[in-house]
Amino acid sequence: MFAIYFAEMTEEATFGDECLLTETGESYVGHLNYTVSGTPCQRWIDKAPRHHSYDDITYFADHRNNEEAIIQDVVNYCRNPSILSFHDVHPWCFTMDLGITDNYGKEYCNIPKCKSKCVISIC
Repeated sequence: MFAIYFAEMTEEATFGDECLLTETGESYVGHLNYTVSGTPCQRWIDKAPRHHSYDDITYFADHRNNEEAIIQDVVNYCRNPSILSFHDVHPWCFTMDLGITDNYGKEYCNIPKCKSKCVISIC
């Protein structure tokens, strides 16, 4: 038995890696690099202006997709890194705006969820 599927995207979503396959987006490896407030994201390799410990590539989906990936590949993209199997509820980044003081300068990113639909099923 065969099934034919196609991806039906939400109005905001684009093709490729620019939408979330899961609600939490722990597998997101797209290129969005600003937060819901429009604030640019800090590069993950940088420790300023936000000091953090998310500098190990193994925390990121980029490494799960490509074992050759390095932390510089993540640039300043929104991600939902996983430390000790814990990940957040949505992709996020540390902001470059020191005026954002909530949650240590961490802010979520507005990435649309991919929506898939089965068109034809032959079972």
